[in-house]
Amino acid sequence: MIVDAHAHLWQRHLTPQPWIDPITMAAIDRDVWLDDLLAMQRQSGIARTVLVQTAHSTAETLAFLAVADAHPRTVPGVVGWLDLHGDVETALRRLRDARGGDALVGIRHLVHQDPDEHWLSRARTGAGLDALAAADLPFDLVLRPEQLADAAALVARHPETRFVLDHLGKPPIAAAGMGARDGLERWRDDLAAVAAAPNTVAKLSGVVTEAHWDRWDGDELRGAIDHAFTVFGPDRLLFGSDWPVVLLAAAPREWVDVVDGVLADLAPDLRARVWGGNAVRVYGLAHVENDR
Repeated sequence: MIVDAHAHLWQRHLTPQPWIDPITMAAIDRDVWLDDLLAMQRQSGIARTVLVQTAHSTAETLAFLAVADAHPRTVPGVVGWLDLHGDVETALRRLRDARGGDALVGIRHLVHQDPDEHWLSRARTGAGLDALAAADLPFDLVLRPEQLADAAALVARHPETRFVLDHLGKPPIAAAGMGARDGLERWRDDLAAVAAAPNTVAKLSGVVTEAHWDRWDGDELRGAIDHAFTVFGPDRLLFGSDWPVVLLAAAPREWVDVVDGVLADLAPDLRARVWGGNAVRVYGLAHVENDR
């Protein structure tokens, strides 16, 4: 059973997604909601999906939790948002007391878009992360590759907090394909530094959109994925579709097939962990196991 550890929904009147360019990103320049997600799951062989926040919006998190409450088999978990610089304990209590609050399985902040280049190193960020550790909730890290070195320092400073690195830290595959190899080598070193901390895992998601959208190939993606397997190992990697963003470069089924090819040489139990077992463990989706 494939558990998709990373997908999004959005309704533009609630979360406008200003980063979407209507010309170059026409494939995702629209609202996407539950019916679209269900169709993607059927087409891609995905059984369950963890929804991940797209905006610094409590309203969006509450909407996702309501979806999970109404469709627990489709959406067993939500990685939401709260202000880590605020009263984290109170904010968590309000989310957990809301409809579907039991489905809150993690928190994410859009670090890669935050205007504060030093957000990761702020004392208030550290205090918020410690509060998440006390609540036994992991923190999803979504970063630009040049932020990985700071992330490696961060995860070492907070050994009690569990971190989930989204999209393998966005390896700069397209730039490397145009001759800029230095960035990809730095990414490799920095990813290894993040993986050296035992309180980290990473998602096999968002990689195809880091290559050239119109001319990627499996070999260039596999180079980044193979490195992730080397430094994290199959027990610390989670499959994620990154739907609908993946549509900029590939159909979700194509991304499933790429990952399937990488996993082909693994033992069946290890493949099962990457396809879903690790997501169940990391995000505490015990009810998914019970549904098998």
